[in-house]
Amino acid sequence: MLDFIRNHKGLMMVCLVLFIVPGLGLVGIQGFHSFFSQDANVARVNGQPISRQEYEATLRDVLNQIQQISGKAPDRAEMSEIRTHVLDQLIQQRLISAEARRERLIVSDQAVRRTILSIPAIASLIQSDGSIDAQQYRKLLAAQGLTPEQLDARVRHSLASMQIVQSVANSAFVTEGASRRLNALLERQWKIQVRTFRPADYEARAQQIPLDDAQLKKYYDAHLSEFEVPEMATIDYVVLSPEALAASFSPSETALEKAYQDKIVNNRSGDQIRARHILIALPSKPASEARNKALAEARAMLAQVRAQPERFAEMARAHSQDPGSAKQGGDLGYFSAGMMVKPFEEAAFKLKKDEISDLVESEFGYHIIQVTDIKPATPPALSAVKPRLIAELKKQYGVQHFSEAAERFSDLVYKQEGRLNSAAEPFGLKIQTAKVRREPEASLSATDPLNHPKFLEAVFSSQEVLNGTSNTAAVDIGGSVLIAAHVSHHQPAFRQPFESVKPHIRQKIFSLRAMQAARVEGKSQLNILRNTRAIQGFSAPFEVSRINPQGVPETALNALFKTGAQPFPQYVGVELGDDSDGGYAIYRINAVRTPSPDTQKIKTMQQQLAQLKLEWDAYLASLRARSSVKIYALPELHP
Repeated sequence: MLDFIRNHKGLMMVCLVLFIVPGLGLVGIQGFHSFFSQDANVARVNGQPISRQEYEATLRDVLNQIQQISGKAPDRAEMSEIRTHVLDQLIQQRLISAEARRERLIVSDQAVRRTILSIPAIASLIQSDGSIDAQQYRKLLAAQGLTPEQLDARVRHSLASMQIVQSVANSAFVTEGASRRLNALLERQWKIQVRTFRPADYEARAQQIPLDDAQLKKYYDAHLSEFEVPEMATIDYVVLSPEALAASFSPSETALEKAYQDKIVNNRSGDQIRARHILIALPSKPASEARNKALAEARAMLAQVRAQPERFAEMARAHSQDPGSAKQGGDLGYFSAGMMVKPFEEAAFKLKKDEISDLVESEFGYHIIQVTDIKPATPPALSAVKPRLIAELKKQYGVQHFSEAAERFSDLVYKQEGRLNSAAEPFGLKIQTAKVRREPEASLSATDPLNHPKFLEAVFSSQEVLNGTSNTAAVDIGGSVLIAAHVSHHQPAFRQPFESVKPHIRQKIFSLRAMQAARVEGKSQLNILRNTRAIQGFSAPFEVSRINPQGVPETALNALFKTGAQPFPQYVGVELGDDSDGGYAIYRINAVRTPSPDTQKIKTMQQQLAQLKLEWDAYLASLRARSSVKIYALPELHP
């Protein structure tokens, strides 16, 4: 349940999300009014205003989410709490933003790009080569009153703020009495059947309609950005890191034998030892006077024990304040590593047989320890631990020699212009080949050295590098990783000529026709089904819920969850994306069932949310305490 809450932050009754781009994918609702002027502010945080317009826009989005999820608006009692909570969220947003600026948190261009591309409305503009249709992208943002630069700045700012709260699961907002409704929403089950109209089934029909060059050229001219090929370089590259150094290193048999003796044979962590002790106890929170008194007593006892070690057991019976062992002369029996408190264990395992320790302080007081017996563990054979020792020695070598190797590597890369062999061979590094673009690719991992902005800048910023005259410098991309490259081929950005892409355009148009035909057929069948209620062509019935969607696409789930009550069956039609795999699906809803309330589950959910919120509220309280927050009147709402 808690995992679902964390993974579905759009669920209003659990978490009110403040969208980065409020307009994308959301529509406003009517009926919201206020009594005060257009330029009034609802609050100020550290002198920064929260305007009425921003408050209203956020509240509209929140109310819209509630309607999308639950199918109805909140009641008036909940409305008051929601209004207050929205203002609290905006104040929190300002507080966290200020903290992010104060901490000078940095967000990489890659992170900004990944976040932007995760917005569904923008993701739909990604073309087959991974680039975005720039014209449509600007058009989409303009409809929201944004430029690409403004969106970048807004996302970067939001991600920096999120770094502040990353360690705290931004818990929940559950109005009084809404927990049962929340549980019902999560557990409610829709019994459905599905009938799918796939473009592939209409491909042959689409290809029967001829296409001439004029139609192909018309598509080409209307979608020029689709045929732009970005600037690219084919490179040879080499990566130096502790791991790369370790891979080329083979420890000698002498080094392995020494490691075996040091780490395995002489390592006492597997031993069992028998010890006795005398404890001079301390209270849990001792005052300095009590601590000094106990310390003086322990020192005096240590002096007596060392003067007469043969009387250790006798003195333990008489003076030790450990009731569990005093009667046994302080004897604790045999124990192995991990069984005693850490200070006691560390001291005991350093002692030889019959040796007496110095005073050892633990949470219980002051200990005087004597080891009375040692049962050495039988070490495994060298052959059994050899792979592990080799791995440890290789890793150790890489870490210890990296700084020296990095300096030499950088020097060799610089001196050996136009090739990398001389820089790679001394370290046993492999020269690899790849193709890279000027901009980082969202599809690649942020940790991939080839996708690092500093490295790509080194490849594309110098004409000498691009024409193969010089290597790049050895670029430090952080994390003890250096990468250098030599460009073997540079391809400037260009537009594919019409003649070369005619087959692609032809297939694309056929695919679009097939997708459109599938949707037309699907919508036609939907109208028929709503009148006839036939079941031919549908899958076997199955149940879905918010927690267990059974692979049903999110757009389809949202449509299902908006359906009203009986009579059943009901039919819902959904377009399945805009790519060549898109099509149409009709869902037949046979029944909606809400399981009986699970009181224990509801209680557990509330406890989990409360625990998360305690941490979050404590952090926000500390921010608020050192900030200036002024709240004015909130807008009124009319039915």
